[in-house]
Amino acid sequence: MNRAIIPSLVLIILLLLPLSAHATTYTVGVKQGDWIRYGQFTVSYSGSGTAPAQVVEEKKIQWVTIEIEAVTGTSVTLNMTTHYNNGSEPIQTLTTDVAGSTIGPFFLIAANLTVGDRANSGTVGPIINETTTGTYAGATRTINIINVNTTAFQNQMLITRLVWDKATGLLLEAYVKVPAYETATPEETTPTAYEELSVKATETNIWTSNPLGSLFSNPAIIAGTAAIIITIAAVAVNAMRKPKPQPQSNQEPQSPPPTPQQPLNSGKISAENPTSFSSGSILFGSLLLSSSKPRACSYVQHKATTTTSS
Repeated sequence: MNRAIIPSLVLIILLLLPLSAHATTYTVGVKQGDWIRYGQFTVSYSGSGTAPAQVVEEKKIQWVTIEIEAVTGTSVTLNMTTHYNNGSEPIQTLTTDVAGSTIGPFFLIAANLTVGDRANSGTVGPIINETTTGTYAGATRTINIINVNTTAFQNQMLITRLVWDKATGLLLEAYVKVPAYETATPEETTPTAYEELSVKATETNIWTSNPLGSLFSNPAIIAGTAAIIITIAAVAVNAMRKPKPQPQSNQEPQSPPPTPQQPLNSGKISAENPTSFSSGSILFGSLLLSSSKPRACSYVQHKATTTTSS
């Protein structure tokens, strides 16, 4: 990785034509102990033939961590730890001057640059062409971007996208597509194979992660959340508009008053009044009368219905 990727990026940048840039102050935005990890690290190979040994080796990388070892003026020493899938973690020490005339390791540039500034203080070098915001390592950051899409070495395509954190100058994301030089030499008019590298920062101790902020910066998640909220609101409105059911009465049905055409008996069964019970229409209201039997059946049915519904 170290022998192939970094020189390729530096070579791409130095090939760029110089563009106008205003006077810029180059300062360091990191301190000793700062670190950032690139947990998203992918390497791919496309084209004819088999992948070169360097590509095969780089595909074994799982993550890379950059830690600031020392800062002296505008000079920064950093340690790059590369973690491979077999558990090995070789460390390489790199030094760069953020105010130098050439760009060193692309992991770090000067802090607080903006559109139109060069990434290095020389007269030839990459110029920042966009300043915007993006979410990296769990937080929204102001970022500086360099996009390059050019052709060199007789139609060999070179593509790179580099994203740095504005406040610190640390690399946050990179995409590079370059010829695989073992199979595509400068003399070839048409490249036969390309290597693609993509890295993105996922962890750091420099700023605080905000998982919810990262989550809701995703347009798809925002749209889905809005749809859920709208659905819940619609259900609540419909529930409010729906008429409330009338409560069922648990009281027993009242017996009708006695029929006024016939006077009530004294309530005593006697020889003088032998029909007081057999008449079956007036004694003790309707509870013991034959006329009350349909109502009793109706009551039983009502009770059964009430019992079933409860």
